[in-house]
Amino acid sequence: MTQAQLKMADLYDRLAGIGFPKKFVRQRILPDWWTEETDQDPNVVLEGAMYMADRLNVSIRSLLDPSTRVVFSPLYQPKFKLKNGVELERLMLPCALSGRVAELVAYSCNHPYLGLEGWTIDRIRTQIMASRDSVDLVGFVDFCWTVGIPVVHFSAFPSRVHKFDGMVSYFGDRPVILLSSNHKSPARLLFIAAHELGHLIKGHVAIDEPLIDERVELVTDDDDETEANQVAQELLLGRSGMSYDIWERFLTGEQLAKKSRQWAKRDRVDPAVVALNVTWNRAQRACSKDKNIIWGVGTKALKSLEPNANAPKLINHYLLAHLDWDKLRDDNTDYLMTMLGLDSIG
Repeated sequence: MTQAQLKMADLYDRLAGIGFPKKFVRQRILPDWWTEETDQDPNVVLEGAMYMADRLNVSIRSLLDPSTRVVFSPLYQPKFKLKNGVELERLMLPCALSGRVAELVAYSCNHPYLGLEGWTIDRIRTQIMASRDSVDLVGFVDFCWTVGIPVVHFSAFPSRVHKFDGMVSYFGDRPVILLSSNHKSPARLLFIAAHELGHLIKGHVAIDEPLIDERVELVTDDDDETEANQVAQELLLGRSGMSYDIWERFLTGEQLAKKSRQWAKRDRVDPAVVALNVTWNRAQRACSKDKNIIWGVGTKALKSLEPNANAPKLINHYLLAHLDWDKLRDDNTDYLMTMLGLDSIG
């Protein structure tokens, strides 16, 4: 089969071979005016391929060449921070999709990037707490947008795709923090976001080399990850190495929430961050059979402290006001709206 003989059905099959099923491509990648009837028109195959290649970050040459496997565009070489046993190839698909979303956000951001030179962790914390009781997710995201660092949540991947917690990357001279963890808890996403900011502050992120954190973990033998964790701890808790713990054997969620509120008020720390810190510390020391119990208590405490939480929606709501939507073509506006689950900007 030659390139000229390719049909839309062939393109769907080729993309399915690397992890993008037809249903995903139709619902999220092709424009909303595309129909089953459009699929049958041989004159739109190239147009469809262009949409697919652009939005999936794949090489259009490989997509249109039936003699080769479809490959991702070699725009940059990500730096992956992986758990043991996780293969790089499993993260190329979510990385490619996330990179395209982050690139569009960076391009349309209506704030200049002011840089982080001179911004010590203490200064950032002071800036946020000038208008907040503690460094919480709202204050953190507000700060990032103020200095021109977009924060976005994206996890609209095909089913069964291996996901990651977060990434930070430069697009041009602007960094973007992208979170992909689907936790609804603002405290959980706040720590990941602060960790990614830590990579920026410590100079771990190079131009054209996105840094992908497959999982953000407190205990690691990676020096960069340790430094990023230290930044997050100092920013959220007031000092590096600070930790909370409760030595009672098993608390209920409400008991943990109550203790967390007390410590949070005393130290000007987000109470949900305190509860999460306690849970992490206790689970780290516990034997395997007790870890689930500890995390169950912690989850109940977070639900008490963060009722009706939807951190991904909270984060992406900022994009409605902070992007210059007129800079985007209508089809790219629709694409971001669909991929990020945004309401209409009209």
